[in-house]
Amino acid sequence: MLGSVSEADDAVQEAWLRLSRADSGSVENLGAWLTTVVACLCLNMLRPREHRREEPLDVLMPARSSATRTGR
Repeated sequence: MLGSVSEADDAVQEAWLRLSRADSGSVENLGAWLTTVVACLCLNMLRPREHRREEPLDVLMPARSSATRTGR
């Protein structure tokens, strides 16, 4: 959804932090709660890109071949 593993990791970590701050005893369905929070976080992370036309770095930078790295 986000286009990069590091951004997805950030969203999941933020969801776990929010769970640790929330009253998890009041959460009836933990899986649904985490899914909802991660989805909202991902959408919030994507919104600014629409305005800036931002692309993740790992999409823009193609993998370098061994010949390019050695200078040949």
